[in-house]
Amino acid sequence: MARWLPGLLTVAGLLSVGDALAAGPLHGSRGKEVRLAAGPQSAAPAPPRETGGGGEAIGYRMLVQAGSAAGIETRDGIVVLDLPRPAPNPGPQPDIAITEAARGPDLSAVAGRIGLQGYDRTAGEPCRIDWVERCAWVPAALARTITGALRDAGADPSRHEEPYFYLSRFGPADRLVISRSAPFGDGALTIVNALADRDGRIGSLVAIPVSRADHGFDTGDPDANVAVLAAGQDDDGAVYLTIDTPTRCADRARKAGLVIKTEVDVATVEWVGPFNVSDTNLMARDGRIYTASGGSCENDYLYELDAATGAVTGRNVLPTSADFLVDAGDHLLLDLYEGAMAFAFR
Repeated sequence: MARWLPGLLTVAGLLSVGDALAAGPLHGSRGKEVRLAAGPQSAAPAPPRETGGGGEAIGYRMLVQAGSAAGIETRDGIVVLDLPRPAPNPGPQPDIAITEAARGPDLSAVAGRIGLQGYDRTAGEPCRIDWVERCAWVPAALARTITGALRDAGADPSRHEEPYFYLSRFGPADRLVISRSAPFGDGALTIVNALADRDGRIGSLVAIPVSRADHGFDTGDPDANVAVLAAGQDDDGAVYLTIDTPTRCADRARKAGLVIKTEVDVATVEWVGPFNVSDTNLMARDGRIYTASGGSCENDYLYELDAATGAVTGRNVLPTSADFLVDAGDHLLLDLYEGAMAFAFR
């Protein structure tokens, strides 16, 4: 479901498939903020010719300014997604039809134990732009483009202040989602997101309103910030977004961690999954979605969802929370808060 605001510019289609951005290590953690590990930066693509401007043009200025006012629906050029009310987390489920193949201190160790080479460990991993120098998958030129454009538009990520901007890439064309975090506050918020190409050129803006009243959404902490933390894409072109907060151990139980499935242009919602199934990126395989949720003060699980409906079809207990998932063909790798695991599909 989507509400198209007056004057909406045509949403950009899928971009041409380019060379994948170079891979590198990236880690997230559960707590008051996302912890990202440092690593060498990869070769940079050519910088974009333009980064978007002010006025009614779709660009960084609109991304920054649209989230600063309550009247989001009065702004031209933004798609507003209407989410259905999520179902409660269904609780215990059958084990997922996967077999543990290895454990180790890190991904390299478990990959070596199963003889795996040449996997991409970065697709879908989130990066908070104020810590972009720690995000090894982000080329230096792209980092300069995005941080410079945000500063020109009135935001300064280097100050490490809200709103935060999260960056993730997805799909064969290395498309980007730049998500402007929103405070939970009194229980109603709107997350504003930009869809960009691999060079940082914004093609469309998407707003996602969520609230305690309409959706039952609750971070448990009024000071928490909420964003689209990660994105993924399946072989049919559908896009999946993870909506969550890094905050844990709050006064109330967290009811967040949503996965939403949209059409390829991220303008129509197909479904929203139950609460607390995802605070990571996800993997799509054979009509199933794999993702994970947990962290401090919560139980840690790997979830399997039906890609057609969003219903939970299985879950496995994890020894510690998952930072991110890696699609390695016949194997699913998990980078954990402590160590790593590999699973083989049966």
